[in-house]
Amino acid sequence: MFLFVILILFLAVAIAVTPAFHAFTYKLNKYKDSLKYLIWNKDIPHESHRSNFIRAGTMRPENNGTQKIRILFIRHGQSVWNSVYSEMTICLPIRIVRALILEAKYFFTRPLDSQFIDTPLSAKGIKQAKDLANFVRGAEGKITCDTTTSVVLCSNLRRTMQTALIGLSPRLNLTGEKIVVDSALQEGSGFIDTQSFSTESGKIAPFTFPGFEDPEKVQNMFDAHLNKGNKPLGVDVDARTDDFLLHIFGGTIVPAEAGERGAKDLKEIIVFGHSLFFLQFFRRFLPRSSSHIAKKCTMENCAVVAFDLIRNVSSGEVVIDENSINPLYKGFIKA
Repeated sequence: MFLFVILILFLAVAIAVTPAFHAFTYKLNKYKDSLKYLIWNKDIPHESHRSNFIRAGTMRPENNGTQKIRILFIRHGQSVWNSVYSEMTICLPIRIVRALILEAKYFFTRPLDSQFIDTPLSAKGIKQAKDLANFVRGAEGKITCDTTTSVVLCSNLRRTMQTALIGLSPRLNLTGEKIVVDSALQEGSGFIDTQSFSTESGKIAPFTFPGFEDPEKVQNMFDAHLNKGNKPLGVDVDARTDDFLLHIFGGTIVPAEAGERGAKDLKEIIVFGHSLFFLQFFRRFLPRSSSHIAKKCTMENCAVVAFDLIRNVSSGEVVIDENSINPLYKGFIKA
């Protein structure tokens, strides 16, 4: 009996130190945290009560008492999550079962991969990102490649990182710059696909993408100093938007190749992000009287929409110049 107990303990220890066991426990804890967030979150407020008056430093240059910067919002390509659930067809149960089987396999083999948590691009999403790259390649004058006056940002979710690497590859291959990961851009929703694997502040998780198989090289393609980890309960999308604006107007975000003037030379920010974050941003900073489609409809996958963001230095009020909104590629999904 004693030998049997010793054998059981030996087997238990052997299992506990295997990579498969560690992968399983890591993924199990990630699901536990994600489900807790799903139940208790209030990430999208029913009505925004946040002020549009942002108190920040005056690191950016002023013109007649205002600070202006050109923003390009680029939505990520279709994600695996969207590919499973977006179309309510007769094939939906089959897609769900297939995703669940693959997810069960990942529980033991790939702790930093998932069909549901921090979901990557689908095959269709990768194709959309490649089509975006073709647009960027011929978009002379519409999307700058000047790293002394611009910078590229993405959220801390894999699908925006992947879209940025593929979709902006014509610029990235030319400049060799790093993409800045800003957790303030994390998607606004309670669903588990909006939970990030990159939970450690100042870092991104060591994952890979199709075509980017070396985790060390992937790490070197990103600058994660603005990644504060996964969004916590109690910090909604409006609060993260405030952080994003403080990064812009407080001098935290600088050109990819910043000179001595730092943020004062920044003229354009290219932002790879998410549909609900962008929708909430437009609703909040467009005038209340505006009936622009950007306040009602989400952007298409890989759509590129440019606009001017303006801050009154004396009052701190931030607004979007409605007349400056310009869909450069694709546009908004009409309801």
